[in-house]
Amino acid sequence: MAIDVTFYKVAKRSNSTYVPDPDNKYQTLSCNLKEPCGIVSPILVLASGLTWNPNGVNYCHIEAFGRYYFIDEWTYSQGVWICSCTSDPLASWRDTIADNSYYILRTSQASDGQIIDKLYPFYPLASVNTVTASTPLWVFEGDLNAGSFVVGIVGASGVSSYYAMNSAGFNTLCQKMFSSIDWLKNKADWGDIKDDVIKSVVNPAQYVTSVMWFPSVVKGNTTPVNIPVGWWEITGVNCTQISSRVIEKINVSVNVPEHPQAGDRGKYLNSFPYRRVKIRVGGFGVCELDPNKITEKVDVNVAYDKRTGNSVCYIYSGGTLLANMYGTIGVPIAISDIQQNLGGALMSGIMGVVSTFTGNIGGAVTGLSNMVSDLTTTDVSQISTQGGVAALGSSVTVYAEAHRVVPEDNAKNGRPYCKIGTMRALGAGFYKVQNGATACLGASPKETALIQRVLEEGVFFA
Repeated sequence: MAIDVTFYKVAKRSNSTYVPDPDNKYQTLSCNLKEPCGIVSPILVLASGLTWNPNGVNYCHIEAFGRYYFIDEWTYSQGVWICSCTSDPLASWRDTIADNSYYILRTSQASDGQIIDKLYPFYPLASVNTVTASTPLWVFEGDLNAGSFVVGIVGASGVSSYYAMNSAGFNTLCQKMFSSIDWLKNKADWGDIKDDVIKSVVNPAQYVTSVMWFPSVVKGNTTPVNIPVGWWEITGVNCTQISSRVIEKINVSVNVPEHPQAGDRGKYLNSFPYRRVKIRVGGFGVCELDPNKITEKVDVNVAYDKRTGNSVCYIYSGGTLLANMYGTIGVPIAISDIQQNLGGALMSGIMGVVSTFTGNIGGAVTGLSNMVSDLTTTDVSQISTQGGVAALGSSVTVYAEAHRVVPEDNAKNGRPYCKIGTMRALGAGFYKVQNGATACLGASPKETALIQRVLEEGVFFA
């Protein structure tokens, strides 16, 4: 049986749907079929006496069989050339493959950058990109004068009231309370008692329950005229009183750097383990955030008690809570009341002191004698322990660590796509499908199985 065969010289991958252009054929010859002969793997015998060199002729098309073939070998025997062929079903059913819908796992023609591409490893050494919020969380920049002071003072009712003031107001309060006793003399008749004795009898420090410094501007609800201190009052201090609204809130946002390759290789690089994100919040410390939940920025919401400094920090991104931290924003400030050795002065003026008391005079004398004994040695009593401000000197800072992935070969490996589509719609390139089963009219089971296997392993659509 003689059939026409069109021969080609091609450079073609075995996993490609490439079909050669008929205009680029090498030669069309009439060939005989060597018996026994199959359609999938036919053996062709060229006409006797044909003089030609088949070197480089590696592909053919038999229109009668409706197939393209790879030429496995040329054999010269008894004066004729014998051609051994193997079916190329990818080319033979190219149009069927092109129009069939597949769940495409990878392709070089499209991609979904949100899908993690595990094909390429990343380098262990990370680069760090640091971004600081444009709006500072605290007004403190190493100068205590930039913050606010909140002082708790016991009044006549025996309950502490809290007063917020700036540095100048706090200095005024300290001067009036500890450097002068005029406020003690205003509402009490001390007679001829000397100032040193009055200072020993009334210790101003006992009325101060706390002194907190805050790295922000703290304001109370009302502006008092006087500050009650025990049964007395101090005037002339610029401050506000904290009463009902005791919680202060501060909100700051900061942009989070993307992975440096995210724009080119895919947004998945912004996730763990390719990117790690840490945030430092002044007064709270450093914590690690889940990069998978971060959008373009994080919002830092701080709420603190203006009386005690107890605080909580919530960190959000796109409405999702990433972390919460607890701390103490207020820094305790120590105030010492140094009591002098005033035993001699007390002894010489003791009768004057007694005259200021009412009731049981004998009991008063006994009490004063014990007091004088206690005051004969210098004593330093501290209201609170000095806190630290170093941690408050920074605003909100984000540290984004990025591990770069190795170079890719998109043309031969593609990128994750994971959508249903057709190769004809997406265009020529590399494809890997999830299920390559394809109904090809006229194909043998062997050819159908080969098409499915190649599509699932990776095919070049041309």
